[in-house]
Amino acid sequence: MLVSTKKFSAETKDNSYFDFKVEANILRVDFYDVSYLEDGEFESKLKISKEFDFTIFFEPYKSFEIYFTEVFTKLSEPYNKPITRDGLYMYKDYYRLENTEEPAFIIYFHETIGQHLIICNSKPVKTECVDKEYIGKRTSEIILDNFPEYGIHLRGRDARRKMLMSVDPNDSLSGLEAQVDILTKIVIAFMEEFPDEFSKIK
Repeated sequence: MLVSTKKFSAETKDNSYFDFKVEANILRVDFYDVSYLEDGEFESKLKISKEFDFTIFFEPYKSFEIYFTEVFTKLSEPYNKPITRDGLYMYKDYYRLENTEEPAFIIYFHETIGQHLIICNSKPVKTECVDKEYIGKRTSEIILDNFPEYGIHLRGRDARRKMLMSVDPNDSLSGLEAQVDILTKIVIAFMEEFPDEFSKIK
């Protein structure tokens, strides 16, 4: 199923749009530039064509984001976005590629590879492709609307986020490992620089 926040319309003179097709677990994505003629007609020129094999990166209950790279000359491979911590703020890995902050589109897999959503918020989508149109809804809300049982996994993810926010990084296992690594490097450097002194310490 493909959902979008905007369908392509020549009346509003959109200057580009996506065309999506899924066959045998292969997603074909065509991206077109649009030029408008004096007589009111328009011409579509294929700018990017890319295929994504769902079987390669399928994981149940996971979302993958695809970004434009190299200044809109191609689409990147899918990225899963793990939640991490940076000081008091949560952020998502792979948030930016090139100068683009928002993904070109998102692929969500539910329980099986055949239960998936393609969510496009960045550009208009060819009208014939769109199964549902949403206005002003977040990705999680769109997934919940189509797969209500996703709420169980969403609550688990939110609980994990809250737990990470409440833990002092210096008290976490990863924080302690980093401290041990630093101390180890100091000791090794000391051994190499002052071998005689290190022999006395031993």
